[in-house]
Amino acid sequence: MKSIQILCFGLLFFFIGILKAQGANEFELSWKADSSSESYNVEFSDTIDFRIVLRTVNVKDRRIRFFPETNERYVRIVGIGRMNSKGEPSDSISIDSLRPFVRLERKAPPVTKAIILSPTQNEKLVLDNPSTGKNGVKVFFRVNEGEWKEYQGTISGLQEGKNDVEFYSETASGVKETTRLMEVVQDTRKPEIRAEIGKGFRLESIPVTRNDQDLQVEVVDLVSGVAETEFLFLQNGKKVPVNPTFQEKNLYRFQIPQSLEDGSFGIQIRAKDFAGNQAEETIFGIIDASPPICRMNPRPLSGNLLPIQSEIQIQCEDLISGMKTITFQQNGNEFRNYAEGLVLDPGTHKFEFRATDKVGNSLILKTEYTVLSPTLKSNVKIQQK
Repeated sequence: MKSIQILCFGLLFFFIGILKAQGANEFELSWKADSSSESYNVEFSDTIDFRIVLRTVNVKDRRIRFFPETNERYVRIVGIGRMNSKGEPSDSISIDSLRPFVRLERKAPPVTKAIILSPTQNEKLVLDNPSTGKNGVKVFFRVNEGEWKEYQGTISGLQEGKNDVEFYSETASGVKETTRLMEVVQDTRKPEIRAEIGKGFRLESIPVTRNDQDLQVEVVDLVSGVAETEFLFLQNGKKVPVNPTFQEKNLYRFQIPQSLEDGSFGIQIRAKDFAGNQAEETIFGIIDASPPICRMNPRPLSGNLLPIQSEIQIQCEDLISGMKTITFQQNGNEFRNYAEGLVLDPGTHKFEFRATDKVGNSLILKTEYTVLSPTLKSNVKIQQK
């Protein structure tokens, strides 16, 4: 029975020791380097004159962290040189005068998904802590490793873009919970919309394109990202919803609907980001899907017979984008730019004319003319109309 009582008392003292160790403060002490010292003895005593040294710890660095043991009230530093020679001890330092060392608390894992705020829609970040304000419990927070502030109902100091928000609660007795971290994205800006119509040709700043060319739209939101998009083609009061034929990240490409006619049109773009900010743009352009209109003189009829020194001419026009070039090929030779009428020598002449407007629509005309030179032996008569 006696042995059982001793065991119980032993367990009691053991648990008391654990509780004291858990509740004890850890201290940190640092000092200036001494060039003649290779290490330092940190001595502990219960009296200021160090008549009895209760404990000695040898360290290489100029810093020590320690938990004071029972009866240890003072600490001093003694430099240790070569051959274990001791220098003069430092002044005695009261352990009670030292500030407890506060370890950096490990942050809890961040929230898997960032919280996205849109102040333009009066959204604010509020911590839901039912214990706040009760029994002396306080909550502290800081934004982007700034100054810690007491939480008063909302978190302030958020910047545009990504923010790291840390927070913890603390009881009246000083017990803190583990610091928690969450990522907050504040987005006050609308998505940006840009469109590219055609290959760069413009009429009075309005882009002109063919209906077989892709139209490219870029919708960018660098903060929270693009959540939704909608695209509509507009012409003559009609709206035609379309889906992109190609999409890569923020880039969308479209084929112009065949239902659109030559002339002006618009593309209406609506975009919404994950913070709820919305943007809408209508960008106008001109469709030129028709080739130039050309007239030849004389008209290119099969078997045309022309008198000597005859001249052929071609006139072309494009009512939307305008003419760019007229080229021709004669009897299989290289293409040349057409400038004025062509005078034909006797013989057969095969022509190919190409008329191109400023957006690349082309008209190709092929014709053949025969120019005869009458002689005394010829029975052919040429009637000039």
